[in-house]
Amino acid sequence: MTQEITLAALLAHTKLDDTCLIWTGHASLGKYPQMRVGGKVQPVRRMIWSLVHETMPHGLQVGVSCDTDLCVHPDCLVARKRSKIQKGKSILPDVRIKIALARRAGSKLTLDKVRAIRTSGEPGKVIEAAYGLKPGYASRIRAGLVWADSSSHWAGLGARA
Repeated sequence: MTQEITLAALLAHTKLDDTCLIWTGHASLGKYPQMRVGGKVQPVRRMIWSLVHETMPHGLQVGVSCDTDLCVHPDCLVARKRSKIQKGKSILPDVRIKIALARRAGSKLTLDKVRAIRTSGEPGKVIEAAYGLKPGYASRIRAGLVWADSSSHWAGLGARA
């Protein structure tokens, strides 16, 4: 049995704040409005988009054009790629670590090689030639701009040479 959801039923769970409709129901992570429909949790913005526009473009997510996390106002909703929705938002530290580890998995460098680069007295050009790195990458490693040690919160705070 499919539960019929109407726009009025969804908007009944909102309150007006300036030009936005703020979702007062459940929100995942405190910013992604959700509602249980037919035993499954559904994203509210996507349901509202489908009711207003009748179609949902494949591969796109529904976000908001305003800066209000819980807004579900049809005029604020935009369908775009996930990368565009996340643009300009800060990345949590644990997500940054996951991204770094994923990049390192496919890298030609290992943590031992990075440590050797950091302690080496050779010029950057020599190191880059030896390891097949792009120009300037050795100095970025030495400065801690790439390959930062993320083994703990205290990593990298030791004595400096």
